[in-house]
Amino acid sequence: MIDRRFRVIAVPVVALVAMVAAATSAAGQSTPWGDPDLQGTWTSSGATPMERPDQFAGRDTLSDEEVSSIRAQTTARDLELLNAPAQRTEVGTNPGAYNNFWMDRGARTNRTSMLIDPPSGKFPPLTAAGEEHSKNQLKAPGGMEKDDTWEDRHIWERCVTRGGMPNAMFPRSYNNNMQVFQAPGVVVMLIEQVHEVRVVPIDDRPQVSDKITQWNGLSRGHWEGDTLVVETGNLDDRVSALQPWSPLQFAQGLWQRVDPG
Repeated sequence: MIDRRFRVIAVPVVALVAMVAAATSAAGQSTPWGDPDLQGTWTSSGATPMERPDQFAGRDTLSDEEVSSIRAQTTARDLELLNAPAQRTEVGTNPGAYNNFWMDRGARTNRTSMLIDPPSGKFPPLTAAGEEHSKNQLKAPGGMEKDDTWEDRHIWERCVTRGGMPNAMFPRSYNNNMQVFQAPGVVVMLIEQVHEVRVVPIDDRPQVSDKITQWNGLSRGHWEGDTLVVETGNLDDRVSALQPWSPLQFAQGLWQRVDPG
Protein backbone atom coordinates (compact mmCIF):
# COMPACT_ATOMS: atom_id res chain seq x y z
CA MET A 1 0.00 0.00 0.00
CA ILE A 2 1.04 3.60 -0.58
CA ASP A 3 1.54 5.69 2.56
CA ARG A 4 0.17 9.16 1.93
CA ARG A 5 -0.70 12.26 3.89
CA PHE A 6 -4.26 13.50 4.06
CA ARG A 7 -4.94 17.20 4.34
CA VAL A 8 -8.09 18.79 5.71
CA ILE A 9 -9.16 22.13 4.30
CA ALA A 10 -10.74 24.27 7.01
CA VAL A 11 -13.91 26.21 6.28
CA PRO A 12 -15.38 29.13 8.28
CA VAL A 13 -16.18 27.77 11.71
CA VAL A 14 -19.16 30.05 12.19
CA ALA A 15 -20.75 28.39 9.18
CA LEU A 16 -19.68 24.80 9.75
CA VAL A 17 -22.60 22.70 8.63
CA ALA A 18 -20.53 20.79 6.07
CA MET A 19 -16.97 19.57 5.98
CA VAL A 20 -14.87 20.12 2.89
CA ALA A 21 -11.89 17.84 2.51
CA ALA A 22 -9.47 17.37 -0.35
CA ALA A 23 -6.92 14.76 -1.25
CA THR A 24 -4.63 14.96 -4.26
CA SER A 25 -3.62 12.06 -6.48
CA ALA A 26 0.04 11.12 -6.16
CA ALA A 27 2.18 11.58 -9.27
CA GLY A 28 -0.88 11.89 -11.53
CA GLN A 29 -1.76 8.20 -11.31
CA SER A 30 -5.11 7.12 -12.75
CA THR A 31 -7.54 4.25 -12.17
CA PRO A 32 -8.43 1.90 -15.07
CA TRP A 33 -11.63 3.94 -15.62
CA GLY A 34 -9.73 7.24 -15.76
CA ASP A 35 -10.24 8.83 -12.32
CA PRO A 36 -7.23 10.09 -10.33
CA ASP A 37 -5.97 7.20 -8.21
CA LEU A 38 -6.16 7.86 -4.46
CA GLN A 39 -6.10 4.22 -3.39
CA GLY A 40 -3.75 3.34 -0.58
CA THR A 41 -3.14 4.04 3.09
CA TRP A 42 -3.26 7.65 4.26
CA THR A 43 -2.47 9.18 7.62
CA SER A 44 -3.77 12.34 9.30
CA SER A 45 -1.22 12.19 12.12
CA GLY A 46 -0.07 15.61 13.30
CA ALA A 47 0.65 17.81 16.30
CA THR A 48 -0.60 21.24 15.25
CA PRO A 49 -3.06 22.59 17.85
CA MET A 50 -6.68 23.13 16.83
CA GLU A 51 -6.78 26.64 18.31
CA ARG A 52 -3.94 29.17 18.16
CA PRO A 53 -2.01 29.50 21.45
CA ASP A 54 -2.05 33.01 22.91
CA GLN A 55 1.72 33.29 22.53
CA PHE A 56 1.30 33.17 18.73
CA ALA A 57 -1.58 35.66 18.52
CA GLY A 58 -1.67 37.38 15.14
CA ARG A 59 0.63 34.83 13.50
CA ASP A 60 -0.50 32.22 10.96
CA THR A 61 2.83 30.39 10.73
CA LEU A 62 6.00 29.65 12.66
CA SER A 63 9.57 30.06 11.46
CA ASP A 64 11.62 27.01 10.48
CA GLU A 65 13.69 27.49 13.62
CA GLU A 66 10.61 27.50 15.85
CA VAL A 67 9.24 24.35 14.23
CA SER A 68 12.59 22.57 14.64
CA SER A 69 12.74 23.57 18.30
CA ILE A 70 9.19 22.33 19.00
CA ARG A 71 9.86 19.03 17.22
CA ALA A 72 13.09 18.50 19.16
CA GLN A 73 11.33 19.11 22.47
CA THR A 74 8.45 16.76 21.68
CA THR A 75 10.80 14.05 20.40
CA ALA A 76 12.79 14.21 23.62
CA ARG A 77 9.60 14.06 25.68
CA ASP A 78 8.23 11.11 23.72
CA LEU A 79 11.47 9.16 24.08
CA GLU A 80 11.48 9.82 27.82
CA LEU A 81 7.90 8.59 28.15
CA LEU A 82 8.53 5.56 25.95
CA ASN A 83 11.57 4.49 27.95
CA ALA A 84 10.05 5.18 31.35
CA PRO A 85 9.66 2.07 33.55
CA ALA A 86 6.19 0.64 33.95
CA GLN A 87 4.27 2.03 36.90
CA ARG A 88 2.48 -0.26 39.31
CA THR A 89 -1.02 0.69 40.36
CA GLU A 90 -2.82 -0.23 43.52
CA VAL A 91 -5.84 -2.51 43.32
CA GLY A 92 -8.95 -0.44 42.77
CA THR A 93 -7.12 2.57 41.32
CA ASN A 94 -7.23 3.85 37.76
CA PRO A 95 -4.57 2.00 35.72
CA GLY A 96 -4.54 4.68 33.03
CA ALA A 97 -5.02 4.27 29.29
CA TYR A 98 -2.73 2.93 26.56
CA ASN A 99 0.99 3.11 27.22
CA ASN A 100 3.19 5.37 25.13
CA PHE A 101 4.30 2.62 22.75
CA TRP A 102 0.93 2.93 20.99
CA MET A 103 0.80 6.72 20.79
CA ASP A 104 1.10 8.48 17.43
CA ARG A 105 1.38 12.15 18.26
CA GLY A 106 2.70 13.17 14.87
CA ALA A 107 4.95 16.07 13.91
CA ARG A 108 4.34 19.78 14.30
CA THR A 109 3.78 21.79 11.11
CA ASN A 110 4.59 25.46 10.67
CA ARG A 111 0.96 26.52 11.16
CA THR A 112 0.06 28.01 14.54
CA SER A 113 -3.41 26.43 14.48
CA MET A 114 -5.58 24.13 12.39
CA LEU A 115 -8.32 26.75 12.50
CA ILE A 116 -7.89 29.36 9.80
CA ASP A 117 -11.28 31.09 10.00
CA PRO A 118 -11.93 33.14 12.12
CA PRO A 119 -8.49 34.65 11.39
CA SER A 120 -7.81 34.73 15.13
CA GLY A 121 -7.45 30.94 15.07
CA LYS A 122 -9.91 30.74 17.98
CA PHE A 123 -13.40 29.31 18.20
CA PRO A 124 -16.12 31.94 18.63
CA PRO A 125 -18.11 31.65 21.86
CA LEU A 126 -21.16 29.41 22.06
CA THR A 127 -24.64 30.83 22.20
CA ALA A 128 -26.91 29.97 25.11
CA ALA A 129 -28.47 27.26 22.92
CA GLY A 130 -25.01 25.91 22.21
CA GLU A 131 -24.13 25.75 25.89
CA GLU A 132 -27.30 23.77 26.60
CA HIS A 133 -26.74 21.50 23.61
CA SER A 134 -23.20 20.67 24.75
CA LYS A 135 -24.55 19.24 28.01
CA ASN A 136 -26.75 16.65 26.32
CA GLN A 137 -25.27 15.46 23.06
CA LEU A 138 -24.45 11.81 22.60
CA LYS A 139 -25.96 11.07 26.02
CA ALA A 140 -29.05 9.16 27.05
CA PRO A 141 -31.86 11.29 28.52
CA GLY A 142 -30.65 10.54 32.03
CA GLY A 143 -27.13 11.78 31.32
CA MET A 144 -23.80 10.11 32.01
CA GLU A 145 -24.08 10.63 35.75
CA LYS A 146 -26.94 8.15 35.96
CA ASP A 147 -25.20 5.12 34.43
CA ASP A 148 -28.04 2.69 35.07
CA THR A 149 -27.56 0.92 31.73
CA TRP A 150 -25.06 0.76 28.89
CA GLU A 151 -27.15 3.38 27.10
CA ASP A 152 -26.12 5.89 29.76
CA ARG A 153 -22.50 5.64 28.65
CA HIS A 154 -21.15 7.98 26.01
CA ILE A 155 -21.33 6.83 22.37
CA TRP A 156 -17.63 7.65 21.99
CA GLU A 157 -16.84 5.47 25.00
CA ARG A 158 -18.91 2.62 23.53
CA CYS A 159 -16.95 2.89 20.24
CA VAL A 160 -20.13 3.47 18.25
CA THR A 161 -18.44 6.41 16.51
CA ARG A 162 -15.20 8.32 16.84
CA GLY A 163 -17.28 11.44 17.20
CA GLY A 164 -18.64 11.83 13.70
CA MET A 165 -17.38 14.20 11.01
CA PRO A 166 -15.15 16.07 10.81
CA ASN A 167 -13.55 14.52 13.89
CA ALA A 168 -12.77 11.31 12.02
CA MET A 169 -10.36 13.23 9.77
CA PHE A 170 -8.54 15.15 12.50
CA PRO A 171 -5.28 13.92 14.04
CA ARG A 172 -5.57 12.08 17.34
CA SER A 173 -3.16 10.33 19.68
CA TYR A 174 -3.39 7.03 17.82
CA ASN A 175 -5.24 5.20 14.99
CA ASN A 176 -4.73 8.03 12.51
CA ASN A 177 -4.74 5.81 9.43
CA MET A 178 -7.30 5.60 6.65
CA GLN A 179 -7.46 3.22 3.69
CA VAL A 180 -9.00 4.47 0.45
CA PHE A 181 -10.72 2.21 -2.09
CA GLN A 182 -12.18 3.26 -5.43
CA ALA A 183 -14.70 1.93 -7.93
CA PRO A 184 -16.35 3.72 -10.86
CA GLY A 185 -18.43 6.56 -9.45
CA VAL A 186 -17.46 6.06 -5.80
CA VAL A 187 -14.61 6.55 -3.31
CA VAL A 188 -14.67 4.61 -0.02
CA MET A 189 -12.70 5.60 3.08
CA LEU A 190 -12.10 2.98 5.79
CA ILE A 191 -11.06 4.81 8.95
CA GLU A 192 -8.87 2.91 11.41
CA GLN A 193 -10.45 4.31 14.57
CA VAL A 194 -13.71 2.43 15.26
CA HIS A 195 -13.45 1.05 11.68
CA GLU A 196 -15.96 3.56 10.38
CA VAL A 197 -16.61 3.69 6.63
CA ARG A 198 -17.40 6.74 4.52
CA VAL A 199 -18.86 6.09 1.06
CA VAL A 200 -18.49 9.11 -1.24
CA PRO A 201 -20.54 9.04 -4.48
CA ILE A 202 -19.04 11.01 -7.37
CA ASP A 203 -22.00 11.05 -9.75
CA ASP A 204 -23.71 14.42 -9.17
CA ARG A 205 -26.57 12.85 -7.22
CA PRO A 206 -28.45 15.39 -5.06
CA GLN A 207 -28.21 15.42 -1.29
CA VAL A 208 -31.08 13.70 0.49
CA SER A 209 -33.53 15.31 2.89
CA ASP A 210 -31.92 17.01 5.88
CA LYS A 211 -34.21 14.88 8.06
CA ILE A 212 -31.91 11.94 7.29
CA THR A 213 -28.65 12.13 9.25
CA GLN A 214 -25.69 9.88 10.00
CA TRP A 215 -22.81 9.97 12.47
CA ASN A 216 -20.38 10.79 9.66
CA GLY A 217 -22.91 12.70 7.60
CA LEU A 218 -23.72 12.05 3.96
CA SER A 219 -20.90 12.88 1.56
CA ARG A 220 -20.90 14.01 -2.05
CA GLY A 221 -17.67 14.32 -4.03
CA HIS A 222 -16.37 15.77 -7.27
CA TRP A 223 -13.02 16.06 -9.01
CA GLU A 224 -11.18 19.33 -9.51
CA GLY A 225 -8.33 18.17 -11.68
CA ASP A 226 -6.45 15.53 -9.66
CA THR A 227 -8.06 16.70 -6.41
CA LEU A 228 -11.07 15.02 -4.82
CA VAL A 229 -13.28 17.58 -3.06
CA VAL A 230 -15.76 16.09 -0.57
CA GLU A 231 -18.67 18.08 0.85
CA THR A 232 -20.39 16.47 3.83
CA GLY A 233 -23.82 17.43 5.10
CA ASN A 234 -26.64 15.83 7.09
CA LEU A 235 -24.47 15.46 10.19
CA ASP A 236 -26.25 14.07 13.22
CA ASP A 237 -26.54 16.96 15.66
CA ARG A 238 -25.71 14.70 18.62
CA VAL A 239 -22.11 14.22 17.59
CA SER A 240 -19.13 16.18 18.78
CA ALA A 241 -16.65 17.28 16.16
CA LEU A 242 -13.62 16.86 18.40
CA GLN A 243 -14.08 14.97 21.65
CA PRO A 244 -17.24 14.17 23.62
CA TRP A 245 -16.36 16.97 26.02
CA SER A 246 -15.54 19.50 23.30
CA PRO A 247 -17.58 22.71 22.96
CA LEU A 248 -17.42 22.49 19.15
CA GLN A 249 -20.87 21.66 17.82
CA PHE A 250 -22.37 21.63 14.35
CA ALA A 251 -26.07 22.18 14.90
CA GLN A 252 -27.18 25.45 13.33
CA GLY A 253 -27.49 28.48 15.52
CA LEU A 254 -25.13 27.36 18.27
CA TRP A 255 -22.28 29.74 17.45
CA GLN A 256 -22.31 33.45 18.12
CA ARG A 257 -21.29 35.31 14.99
CA VAL A 258 -18.21 37.41 15.61
CA ASP A 259 -16.37 40.01 13.62
CA PRO A 260 -13.43 38.59 11.62
CA GLY A 261 -10.17 38.63 13.52
